[in-house]
Amino acid sequence: AGVLDVLKEQNYQVKNGAIFLKGDERCEFEFSEQYTKGWEWTWQVPRDEFDKVIADKVESMGVEIEYQATVTNIEFDGSDSTTTVVDKDGSEKKIEARFIIDASGYGRVIPKLFNLNIPSTLPTRDTIFTQFKDVNRPEGHDSNRIVIVAHKPDVWIWIIPFSNGNTSFGF
Repeated sequence: AGVLDVLKEQNYQVKNGAIFLKGDERCEFEFSEQYTKGWEWTWQVPRDEFDKVIADKVESMGVEIEYQATVTNIEFDGSDSTTTVVDKDGSEKKIEARFIIDASGYGRVIPKLFNLNIPSTLPTRDTIFTQFKDVNRPEGHDSNRIVIVAHKPDVWIWIIPFSNGNTSFGF
């Protein structure tokens, strides 16, 4: 998509595997140990910064992004569409596009607009998380893998060190 170089410039923490812990059991995965050829790494990223870097890059490539806007209507004409949005000041705008990406997640904007929304039957889940400055991270600490701890059957913990010295910790 043309964003890889700008992401590499951010010096995100390379992630080349994962460690899963449950009691005294330890299971390690290395992304390089594959059955088929593919990427052998990804990044551990502060998600808000990562998403903004991508958004800024695609905007510089000519993609218009609307922030703090509410989609109120979508009309289709063949493969083209007109989306009506209202910005935070209440101004209405129409956007014509060939493609629409609904990145609203559980907000399910498009399914709700077209009465296609089917409530999830999955049990609800809650998350408690934070980031902290990891000033005591040992030198040579295995920072290139996420650590997942199976705490209870329905509770797991993640520990994700970032290259900026912060660690994401959550349940």
